[in-house]
Amino acid sequence: MLSRTTAGLSTLRVEDLPERRLALPDTLRSETIDYIGRDLLSGQEVERARFPLPHADDPSAVLAWFAHEVQRDTRLTGQFAVIAPLVRGWVERRAFGGPVDFDDPVVLQALTEPSVRESVLAVVREAVDKATLTTSAIGAGEVKELLLSATKPFLWSRDTFVATKSVFNLQPCDNELETRFCAFLDRSRDVSSFAKLARQTRFSLEYRSERQRLAYYYPDFVARLVNGDHFLIETKGLADPDVPTKDTRAARWAVDATVAAGARWIYLRIDEEPFRRHETRLAGFRELVDLVHTLRREKLLASQPPPRRMTKTEAMAAIEEARARLEGVTGGDEELDRFREIPRG
Repeated sequence: MLSRTTAGLSTLRVEDLPERRLALPDTLRSETIDYIGRDLLSGQEVERARFPLPHADDPSAVLAWFAHEVQRDTRLTGQFAVIAPLVRGWVERRAFGGPVDFDDPVVLQALTEPSVRESVLAVVREAVDKATLTTSAIGAGEVKELLLSATKPFLWSRDTFVATKSVFNLQPCDNELETRFCAFLDRSRDVSSFAKLARQTRFSLEYRSERQRLAYYYPDFVARLVNGDHFLIETKGLADPDVPTKDTRAARWAVDATVAAGARWIYLRIDEEPFRRHETRLAGFRELVDLVHTLRREKLLASQPPPRRMTKTEAMAAIEEARARLEGVTGGDEELDRFREIPRG
């Protein structure tokens, strides 16, 4: 289980953060924006003005913004007193390749540049993540039941599906693919029951996103087959960069759930294109599982480079190497001679 604890945050020092050499301008820039007013009908210019662009001139406000952004990105609360000095210290001592004053107007202006701003947030965010994120195993006594039947009624403004095999009177669907998949599960002869999950069911899996942030993944469906197997299912249209990480986390959860609950859980991701292509000919859920596994094996094999045929020189060298290893073995020479006669490409 991936969780966040603030116990190690107080020990984090500015020296623990990596040094950067961000660009710092020599002087304070003066930026303006030109305004030209034109007549709506004739298009003629009727007025012109130049306005100075405001600069960040309040160090406390700039520091507070950075501290709040780090807390928001790391999903921490009440840690301003720890994060704000960390941000100030890193900017003043390790951000620009030498000591600077955070209150200097030139430094404040540099901190408003998108590249500098993101560099500051990335460094501090990564340090906070390392100090607060922990991975731990869940003991048997920590497992809690989550009953779908205990889900409180909630409002839903998107598509719904009326199913006969679900504890919910309406399945809350986010898109047409999920609606079609509900129909498929409801007519599958080997599906005993299923449910389309919404965030209101309070089931999520924590994981590290592609940017190494703590994030939460909300799977789409759960299903139980007539043979007692349980499936955690994700229907996927467009794949996002976090899909492989989500797949790994969901598969790990299925293994943990099987051990903890004593019932077999399996994770399955259903991609939209093959599901739509084969939907009408699938009589049951198991057929879909077999189809998904077959397509993935074919994709994996297709991605492998074709085997390279040995040249005649390489084949002869392999024969001589094998002859040396088989020296003294009865019948070895006859097999090698037969191998030598086989035509090679």
